[in-house]
Amino acid sequence: MNALDDHTLLAAGAALISAAAWGFGSLLFKRLLAHSTESSVAPPVPAALNLFKNTIALLVVGAFWLHDGAPIPELQAVPWIMLSGLLGFAIGDSLYMAALPLAGVQTTSMLGQLHVPMAALGAFVFTGHEISMLSMVGMAVVLAGVFGVLSAVRAPDAIAAQHKQRGVLLALIAAVVYAANVVIGHHGMQSVPMSAGAVLRVTSGMLGAFLIAPVLDRRGVAPAWKELVRPLHEPGLWKGLFVASFFGSALALPLFHHAMKELDPGVAAVLFSTTPLFTLPLGLVMGERHRLAAWAFTLLGFAGVALVVAGS
Repeated sequence: MNALDDHTLLAAGAALISAAAWGFGSLLFKRLLAHSTESSVAPPVPAALNLFKNTIALLVVGAFWLHDGAPIPELQAVPWIMLSGLLGFAIGDSLYMAALPLAGVQTTSMLGQLHVPMAALGAFVFTGHEISMLSMVGMAVVLAGVFGVLSAVRAPDAIAAQHKQRGVLLALIAAVVYAANVVIGHHGMQSVPMSAGAVLRVTSGMLGAFLIAPVLDRRGVAPAWKELVRPLHEPGLWKGLFVASFFGSALALPLFHHAMKELDPGVAAVLFSTTPLFTLPLGLVMGERHRLAAWAFTLLGFAGVALVVAGS
């Protein structure tokens, strides 16, 4: 096996570990956001949890940027990169986390897969990138897998069903936002060092949290910002947040960017989309139970993602 093969295998392994780490982090984030009768500390709002996660992420990607000494991106690329970070790290991740306790990790992560065909459609509309017949078949397969999981993962009662519907809507909007983030980020990150671009994107996500918090919390700017930073001064939340953020940011993000740098974008996209495949066994270990149909439709959805990317 030559050196190129070794690098490819290591990068592929990094992508898979990143997908698994994000899946495990999602399970932990769901627990943090759920109300617990055993805890006297109220759970953080999704935007606050996301800000904490992004703070950890900035420390990690900032260290990588200082280590590799990459130059600052050119001025014309900065607005696109910052917009990508606002969409992905501020709005998309906050919506995704808000959906977790309502729709469940498996449903939310499967709906997240929709961003791959959505991004392909976005590239077709805005950049003229052609969509092959294989990609269109893949899109249909992804939809079949997602709808299959939605039907297989049933809510236990009427109230839970209402919560799930709201969570599904939030996850769908998150998928649209992620797709826009991919299209815009691809445009902005052309010829930009990965570490420098990542620092700008995460920074934009952190700043964006303070912009969208008052929109989500209608009590006003001051109460919204106070709730946003509450986890920073409540030690009762630190332990769980650090563990979840370690897997969701400190571990997943560097591996994600390493794989993005070393792999073909299509291969990387497929490997990153394996998160729902990991959340099933990880959720099983953590006490979540799903019907066999959910496992089958999860595999079907992933196969659809692979077809979309293969046809791109």
